[in-house]
Amino acid sequence: MKTVKALVLSIFVLLAFYSCKNGQKEKTETTVETEMETVTEPVTHIEALFENEYATVTKVVLEPGQEQDLHQGGERLIYSMNDYTIAWEENGKDLGNKEWKKGNAHSHAPGMHKAKNVGNEAAEWLVFTRTETELPPCDEYDDGNDVNSVKPESTLVLLDDEYFKAMQVTLNPNESIPDHNGINRIIYALNDYSIEYMSDHAGSGNKTFKKGDVHWHEACKHSIKNIGTTEAKFLVVVYKK
Repeated sequence: MKTVKALVLSIFVLLAFYSCKNGQKEKTETTVETEMETVTEPVTHIEALFENEYATVTKVVLEPGQEQDLHQGGERLIYSMNDYTIAWEENGKDLGNKEWKKGNAHSHAPGMHKAKNVGNEAAEWLVFTRTETELPPCDEYDDGNDVNSVKPESTLVLLDDEYFKAMQVTLNPNESIPDHNGINRIIYALNDYSIEYMSDHAGSGNKTFKKGDVHWHEACKHSIKNIGTTEAKFLVVVYKK
């Protein structure tokens, strides 16, 4: 009888022990999962907007506190979509915090770099990059006779350096830009608009663009008229070489 009682007691102790161990295992797994959810950072949002053999356009969104991986960048122009502050590292050097306002433009030489959003809002910017493919020739077109030369009251020059020229153009309804030269360039629509476009290469016609549309033009002589009922706003990024 004592033997039976001892056996029953042993079985009870074993069951209690394994039950306790299983409970500890479940608790440990739950804790690990919770900790992983706590430390996991949001993934940087990178959207490819345009690509051809000469250039690419990418939109980057970096959430507050988020840091990019160190990566290689080519010759490029950055256009800020909103106000933000980032901590910047380039070619192994900590260059401190950089503040950019909506509509700012700046350029970078090729190199390894990364950014960390040290502000309270998401940081959004466009990256206009040159590929290694030689640009189409445009010697017959004088880049001094560009949109800023013929319509300075409608053009804001954001940047003009050795590799890029960035301009924001704003046209009121029924307003026109007379014939002018344009070399290899990308147009980024800052709002929805409709224009009449006349070019010595592409002929004439009406074109409608939505905010965020991107398109490429090689060198040409052209004119533009806003045929819509609202302002036409667009960014012109010229690739010089």
